[in-house]
This record gives sequence, C-alpha cells and structure tokens, in this order.
Amino acid sequence: MRFNPFISHRLLINAIIAMFFSAVFLSSYLGVLKTYASIQWLDIMGEGGIVLMTLVWIAALLISRPPSKVTTYLVIGVGLFMFSATLDLLDEWLMHPAHQWLSWIESLPAPLGMLLTSVGLYYWHQEQYVLNRQLRRREAHLREHDKVCPITGLYKAQYLDCLLYTSPSPRDLSTSR
Repeated sequence: MRFNPFISHRLLINAIIAMFFSAVFLSSYLGVLKTYASIQWLDIMGEGGIVLMTLVWIAALLISRPPSKVTTYLVIGVGLFMFSATLDLLDEWLMHPAHQWLSWIESLPAPLGMLLTSVGLYYWHQEQYVLNRQLRRREAHLREHDKVCPITGLYKAQYLDCLLYTSPSPRDLSTSR
C-alpha cells in the first residue's frame, strides 16, 4: 500500500486551508483597497515569496512524513507562521483602519507558530536519535545510501567491490587479537 498524504493528513491539510482562507477573509472583510500608487510591489514580491515558501515547506512535510505528533507540531507551527505572513502580504493591498486587534492577529500567530515548530523540531531530533540508533545496529558500517539501487533496495556491485577490497580479511582480524 502506497503512502497518500491527502488521506493520512486530511485534518492537517484542512487546518492549513482553513488558516489560509481565514487570513484572506479577515483581511478582505475588514480592509479597504489601497490606491495603485501606494502599493509597494517589492514588498508584495518579498512577502508573497515567504507565503509561497511556507506552503512549499508544509507540502514537503506532509509528503515526506507519516502522521505523528512531530508532523502535527511542525505543520501547525509552520501553518501559523504562514497565517501571519498571509495577513502581512494582504495588508500591502488593503488598509485596515481602526482595527488594532487585526494587527495583533497578524503578529501573534507567528511567534506561536515558531514555538510549535521548535517543539516539533525537538521531538523530531528525539525521533531521529532513536531511528539512527536502530539503523546503526542494523547496518553496522554499511550506511552509504547513494550506493543503494533505487529499484531493488540492495547495495550495488561497486559498493560490494569496495567493501571487499578495503575491509580486513578474517586472517588479519585473527592476528590482531
């Protein structure tokens, strides 16, 4: 059975979509369109790039990670940062007069998102430590993944040749004791 992120991460995907569209709704409902002359296009390109890259990071996380608390922390954390960045992008087109609480909504999710991302990275570090320990036991010194055939999952012949010619022979090991 193949891993399908759209099925296994359905709730996270819905949460990210809801965050994005709630930022668009809040900004467009409460904002007034700026004049063309007052729009800062360089800011739009920079802030739009930030929003686009956070969406790419979220997609990469959802595609590459199985469902877990690590994935949830990372995706929700980056999603909250994306929410703030989206509001920041949209206020380049829209003015928000007399809505001080909207600037709080724009500013507060980003540090909360970075906190959740940091917690996710901490748990990811613990997860990687356990996985690396398991792989070290299983693979010993055979951890050259660029020499593994992508089709069969077996090591390629050149790796075997290299291993046979560089490792000590059993006779060398018996004399070193």
